[in-house]
Amino acid sequence: MKKKKSLQTYFRLLSYLKSYWIIFIVATISNIAYSGMDAYVIHLLKPLVDDGFVNKDPGVIKIIPYLLPLIFLSRGVFSFASTFGMMYIARKIVMKLRLQLFSHYLQLPIKFFDQNSSGNLLSKIIFNVDQVSKAATDVITDITRDIFLIAFLIYVMFSVSVSLTLTFLVAMPIISFLFVFISKRFKKLSHRMQNTMGTVSEVAEEGISANREIRIFGGCSFEVNRFYHALKDFNKQEMKSVFMRSISGPVIQLLAGCALALTIFSALSLTGKDAITAGGFTALFSSMVALLKPLKELNTINSAVQKGVAGAESIFDILDMPKEPNFGTKKITKLLGRIEYKQVSFKYNDEKEVLKNVSFTANPGETIAFVGKSGAGKTSIINLLPRFYNVNSGEILLDDINIQDYELSSLRDNIAIVSQDITLFNSSILDNITYGVVDYKLEDVINAARFANLEGFIETLPKGINTIVGEDGVLLSGGQRQRIAIARAIFKNAQILILDEATSALDSETEVSIQKALDKLMLNRTTFVIAHRLSTIVKADKIIVLDQGMIIESGKHSNLLEKAGIYKSLYKMQYEQNFEMEAL
Repeated sequence: MKKKKSLQTYFRLLSYLKSYWIIFIVATISNIAYSGMDAYVIHLLKPLVDDGFVNKDPGVIKIIPYLLPLIFLSRGVFSFASTFGMMYIARKIVMKLRLQLFSHYLQLPIKFFDQNSSGNLLSKIIFNVDQVSKAATDVITDITRDIFLIAFLIYVMFSVSVSLTLTFLVAMPIISFLFVFISKRFKKLSHRMQNTMGTVSEVAEEGISANREIRIFGGCSFEVNRFYHALKDFNKQEMKSVFMRSISGPVIQLLAGCALALTIFSALSLTGKDAITAGGFTALFSSMVALLKPLKELNTINSAVQKGVAGAESIFDILDMPKEPNFGTKKITKLLGRIEYKQVSFKYNDEKEVLKNVSFTANPGETIAFVGKSGAGKTSIINLLPRFYNVNSGEILLDDINIQDYELSSLRDNIAIVSQDITLFNSSILDNITYGVVDYKLEDVINAARFANLEGFIETLPKGINTIVGEDGVLLSGGQRQRIAIARAIFKNAQILILDEATSALDSETEVSIQKALDKLMLNRTTFVIAHRLSTIVKADKIIVLDQGMIIESGKHSNLLEKAGIYKSLYKMQYEQNFEMEAL
């Protein structure tokens, strides 16, 4: 079954050659011709020795000096055509596979990224795809050359002596058995190497991205040691592969050498009419010696094939994963913004439910705030609206239509999010604010920046709004990063707004100015707010208090204070803390 799957995987990989079939055919024919030239040079040894050196035939002596340069010129042309053609195809396949894999990553469910590290996924794009390309092109080049060279050389041998050639070929069944054994071993090792390389990438990626935390918490030695062990595991698997490749070549050559020795002994034993000429023996012996090189290289090729198949399996497994569910067909032309959660329950994987029968309604233009302890289910509620996850039971209605019935991109086009985990791209402030929009007016961008209290900061920069922010905004302060994210949401001008701790990285003074901007932004928009500071949500139309995935209380700020429930205790606790801080 595994062998059948490997063959299917390899043939699927070869299907990528279809787009370049003309170049592939030219390169393959050039490969065959290249091998033919090598065999023909050895074939010429018989007439060269017998008729040129022994019999002194003037015709042979005259033609050989002119023939050889033409042969090697042709050999060079065929070598260039085959090598360049296959390398061209290889780079195209690598680009196509990497693009397909990256594109598919972005269309997979969020759960997939919850279960796989970014380092491991990056390793597949870089390391695994490179292994695959070698199996699709380099291997075909080498196999074509080697197999046809073996075939041509055997033909030369048979043309000299059938009996001696058959004597030499007795080792072939044993060599074939070795190939099968080595092939299975290489494939297992290739899978292990790719898995360990994924771990290496994962550890490296974490170490680079978390370099500040590593420094401040003294984790440098720990991370270096962790990376060392990941490299050690990869090196261990790689050395096993090197050992197999190193030992298998000499063993195969030893068997071929024994067959060669037996053949020479048989040739020396021949007398009379069965004896072969000096030229015939030279051609036969040269063919046998020349056979050792392609036999050895076929073993190396086998290693590349198994690495490629193992890499292709890991890539195709991902490409075959179903994309994010998008069965909706309705497109939003005009959105009022009425949102209703009806008996919604949700859980991550097979864990316990994080939301239990949650029901509430947000009318168009209302602001709904969610309050509760960490793990109460606040973020889970807002993640369900843009369908980052799908409900396990119940339904979410948008303008009285189940959000599952909306086309996914149409739904998300009408939602803007400002999260506490700000994501900025290593580009300019302008590009980050206008992210995802091709045609825009610079005036609208400036207005969004001014609205988010960014204008003064931008004016202090040498390149202004075209200043590069660095990877994930590393060159900016937390507050500046958050204000850019707010400006991006303002610029999108979506009817539904989600604010997940949108002012968490701001100082008190800046928070007040940003809150005023957000108050303007929330006008006539349906807004979901998660706020750690309860003072920022006192004006919300409805405050929903969550505990262990269930709604415990809901109502306006004043009403909830009158109830003297969980909300009042949370508010009182924060108020007393703020009072104590101000007193200090």
